[in-house]
Amino acid sequence: MPLVCCLGMQMQTTSGIARSFTAEARGVQPFRMIIPEHFRGPHDAAHGGYASGVYSALLGGPSAEVTLRNRTPLETPLEVEVVDEGVRVMLGDTLLAEVVPAPIDFDAVAPVSVESAQLATAGFPWYERHPSDGECFACGPGRLVGDGLRIFPGPVAGREVVAGPWTPTASDVDSAGMALPEMVIATLDCTAFLGGVCFEPGGGPSLLGRLRSEVYGRPQAGQTCVSVGWLLGRDGRKLNVGSALFDGSGELLAIGRATWIELRTA
Repeated sequence: MPLVCCLGMQMQTTSGIARSFTAEARGVQPFRMIIPEHFRGPHDAAHGGYASGVYSALLGGPSAEVTLRNRTPLETPLEVEVVDEGVRVMLGDTLLAEVVPAPIDFDAVAPVSVESAQLATAGFPWYERHPSDGECFACGPGRLVGDGLRIFPGPVAGREVVAGPWTPTASDVDSAGMALPEMVIATLDCTAFLGGVCFEPGGGPSLLGRLRSEVYGRPQAGQTCVSVGWLLGRDGRKLNVGSALFDGSGELLAIGRATWIELRTA
């Protein structure tokens, strides 16, 4: 299920976003896109990691920082505006996201083996009571193979990290069989949050507020990787967490630093 983009009357799939926008749309306003319902996270909104991956691709570079100001609605035309070196994603007069180039300024933790990650999935806390009723694009147990990423991170024995394996399917890759950048970035989202709450318990429902990510490599379809998350610290309602994607040999494919915001209660 590709993301649908529109530049004038030309339709683009997800894999064409960066080329179309950077080569053509920066001088042609407006540039519009729609994120299909398939990529939902919370019940009524796009998965924050996937949306961040799509927004990052608009810059056409390996790294970006996405600040999510409001939830990204599904099946709704969104408008992209060029602002200095970055872009803004708008819904009418409502600012949804700001995107700027931003290289990663911290290191990943040591990799986790595929075998250890597989064992860790036994500790995934949301098999029975998932905050999105099991339908989250990245970590929803209700998603079938090929329908979602199916990453179920749990605590790794002897370490303060969570990890879960991810094997890209045909629906996650481009025409060359390589995982789409936005899919790689999506693997960093839920894993990062669980890497925080598993070792810093407490707090209530939260949403992704900011994700800075950098992609170094992309796996092929069928190549099992490991998504790893860890706690960086908590500052009031803000949970700061890190995450990374490694290939089966431990090579770093992507890294992210995220801030999750605990929702205010009435």
